[in-house]
Amino acid sequence: MKLGGFSCSCRLPSSGWLHTPAGPFLAQAPEVAAGKAYHCPADVWSWGVLLARPSFADIVVKLAAACEDLQATARQI
Repeated sequence: MKLGGFSCSCRLPSSGWLHTPAGPFLAQAPEVAAGKAYHCPADVWSWGVLLARPSFADIVVKLAAACEDLQATARQI
């Protein structure tokens, strides 16, 4: 397994909560994808997604890409 994406890293504030979405949409915890505050359990969720790639992952990747395209279009409107 190759670890990467450290350009998205940040220092955890004293409150322990983050508010900025990070990482690929497909691996985001539900609270991150919803734009809510999150903390360490969201990282555990993402790690689990990366470790347990389902057999139907190709379909999910295409769906996630379509969702990201829709989100980008919505931001432009």
